[in-house]
Amino acid sequence: MGLLGRCLPHDFPNLRGVNWFDTVDFPRDGDGCRWDSPHDPVTRVRLQDVRHVRVHQHRPVKGRVKSVSIKREGPRWYVILACDNVPAEPLPATGAVTSIDIGVTHFLTTSEGEHLPNPRHDKRNAEALADARRALKAFPRRKREPHRQAPQGRWRR
Repeated sequence: MGLLGRCLPHDFPNLRGVNWFDTVDFPRDGDGCRWDSPHDPVTRVRLQDVRHVRVHQHRPVKGRVKSVSIKREGPRWYVILACDNVPAEPLPATGAVTSIDIGVTHFLTTSEGEHLPNPRHDKRNAEALADARRALKAFPRRKREPHRQAPQGRWRR
């Protein structure tokens, strides 16, 4: 056995599966990833070693792009942008005032005086929770056995 076989751990190289990475973060726009060129009529993101990838943009980007994240959810990939210097858009004034009171006697009381009862989510979902716990008890989670270490001390033949 050569020098390499003695120095490296038994599971070298530590290869990751296909589904190991779901998100790739680029902390600054321009370091390995560049968002949309203003001269291109089609929206694209440029990824290092991948080239330009077309993006279906659902709304315009406001402000300056600070960081870019590429995320996989199921079979689809998404581009997440974090922007800086985004202008604030205040909501139009309606003139209506609303107040809500959460109390002990009534769960919720609106400003019009309407009382709403407590939804009691725990009692409504108690049967489903009991079924899930029974199923979990029937099939307990298997624990991995720890790796066995070689015995300490000298071995003599």
